Amino acid sequence: MPHPLRFDAPAFGILAVLFLVVGCASGESITDPDWRDALDEEPMPAPLEGLPLLPTGRHWASTLFGGGGPPDEGLLPRLNEATAAGMTGFYFMADWPALEPSPGLLALEEFNATLAWHSALGLRPLVNLSLIDIASLNLPDDLRSGDGNRLRRGLSFDSEEVRVRLFAVLDEIVPRLLDHGGFALLLGNEIDEYFREHPSADLGAYARLLNAARVHVRTLAPELAVGVTLTSQGLRSESVAEILRLATDVVAFNYYPLVTEWGDDWFSVGPLEEVPAELDDLLERYEGAPVIIQELGCPSGSGSESSPEMQAQCFRTMFETLNDAENVRFVSLFTLFDFDPPTCDLIVDIFGISESDLPGNLFDRWRSYLCTLGMLTPEFEPKPAWEAFVEMLETSVHR
Repeated sequence: MPHPLRFDAPAFGILAVLFLVVGCASGESITDPDWRDALDEEPMPAPLEGLPLLPTGRHWASTLFGGGGPPDEGLLPRLNEATAAGMTGFYFMADWPALEPSPGLLALEEFNATLAWHSALGLRPLVNLSLIDIASLNLPDDLRSGDGNRLRRGLSFDSEEVRVRLFAVLDEIVPRLLDHGGFALLLGNEIDEYFREHPSADLGAYARLLNAARVHVRTLAPELAVGVTLTSQGLRSESVAEILRLATDVVAFNYYPLVTEWGDDWFSVGPLEEVPAELDDLLERYEGAPVIIQELGCPSGSGSESSPEMQAQCFRTMFETLNDAENVRFVSLFTLFDFDPPTCDLIVDIFGISESDLPGNLFDRWRSYLCTLGMLTPEFEPKPAWEAFVEMLETSVHR
């Protein structure tokens, strides 16, 4: 999922929505003959052995719809309940433009506050510095073109100017991550969607930027893993995943068990009996290497052909499948709570998708998906999915 609480987020067109989260579409991969050779001339750091800064076992987490900054006071009892049961992590996205509001000027107050409340609850942070967030380029304004979704003329992802600016941000946030129990830094969310939506964009150059960032981070924190997040469809694309595995220490993915083929069932919750095979297929691609699932979610709304009880069963099915895979090291459930109706309306408006864009009941399904992913109600009362989460935490064999 993108970070919808960025109120300057671009309005996504209908095609972006169709690809959102799971990379549905036709399954066609992005092709570029230079990808496999993109790193041939680059200095490559020594590979990490697993995730050395993450204690052994599986770490379960959640998120505030991908956002950071301190939670509502009313949410603290639920967070305390989850940590007491065994939740040990939390995921949030950090926007480069927010961290660097003008060239060379860094603003780290919100970033610091987010890490501080994680530490106060004993939660290890998983941070995604989202250079790309799905179909959106998320760099400082002066590095982007007028439409905001392409690099400024004359720049490439691995240009010296981009590298220097990124390294200056990393110099500040990496030590802070270490001080608060960080174990990995991801540099982009569902980036395969951006390159699918922008076929002229150079994934090879982005891979070189990721690798350069990894080399730089090694000088600051030799054991901090540097990675990137793909959709589940992107992970299945060997051409995409191969170059990113070479450029990073870990490739995370997001998973939502939704019907992704365009039709009457689009974006409804799919048959739960198919979930184990889908997850197993994704996990097999790691060949025993450590797995980070940045977002694991399932909506509860009737518009999604779901219900609170079905959402809980959906999570139980995913939990049972993941518990059989010892190399799954960190899983963040998306998300803690649902939006109230006015906030839901605002979030839907941000995406710029109207009922005229999605025929029939598909707009209601889209709205239901966005606004019912939480394990708690808007008033922070438990839904059945929360009870399933806490029960799993208390009985997990990988704690």
